[in-house]
Amino acid sequence: MAGPSETATDPAVDDRFERIWSVVEGIPEGCVLNYGEVARLAGLKGKARLVGMALGRAPKRRGRARGSRLSATLRPG
Repeated sequence: MAGPSETATDPAVDDRFERIWSVVEGIPEGCVLNYGEVARLAGLKGKARLVGMALGRAPKRRGRARGSRLSATLRPG
């Protein structure tokens, strides 16, 4: 469960979510990354769970492969 510093209304979380969404949108077609890799690329090493939270609240759906890995497929939400 998210602590007080990790709520959707917290500006720091919003900024981190934007960084995560930016990384995911930049994944080239055919490339696959896991949540930990996305977190590291967003400058959030060790925050794989935060990536999962951010993607759950993403404005667009991202394609997901098996094992919590992300593909670059963007689909309307």
